[in-house]
Amino acid sequence: MIMKFYSFLVLFIFSSTFLLGQNQRMSYADKQFNSLHYYFATEAYEDVLERTGDSLSLVPNIAIGYDKIGNAEKAVAWYDFMYRNDVLDSLGLLRLGLMQRRLNNYDESLRLLKEHVDKYGSNDITKGILENADLLSDLQLGDGNFSVRELSMNTSSSEMAVAYYKEGEVIVTS
Repeated sequence: MIMKFYSFLVLFIFSSTFLLGQNQRMSYADKQFNSLHYYFATEAYEDVLERTGDSLSLVPNIAIGYDKIGNAEKAVAWYDFMYRNDVLDSLGLLRLGLMQRRLNNYDESLRLLKEHVDKYGSNDITKGILENADLLSDLQLGDGNFSVRELSMNTSSSEMAVAYYKEGEVIVTS
């Protein structure tokens, strides 16, 4: 009987210590995030996530943290996780579309930005990007007055810049 009591006591103390440690780590992560120390916050959030598995409550802050420190690959991975679990809000969907563009995934970026417009309406950012994409598509169709050729450094969905080269020639580049 005493052995059961001691085992129960040890188990209780161990589990209390573990939970207290997780709460402290989560508190530390929140404090770092609110202080705009995103690198340390994402590290702490991922540590808590690894130990608890409670992902949907932590993922938005992890995605935002990686986005803010400029780690586009990890930010896209976390935003995409939220997208697949249908917990991405308007700003998150916009950020995912823009981050895909940053990683040169132009087709996926356009698809996500069009989805954002369909769900939440147009804004200056989506309007500008989608108008440029439509303009580029129209130019590629052409009417025979000019030719559009992609260079090895361009993609079919790159942003455009127009430059007058010489008489009768205009160069459109990204």
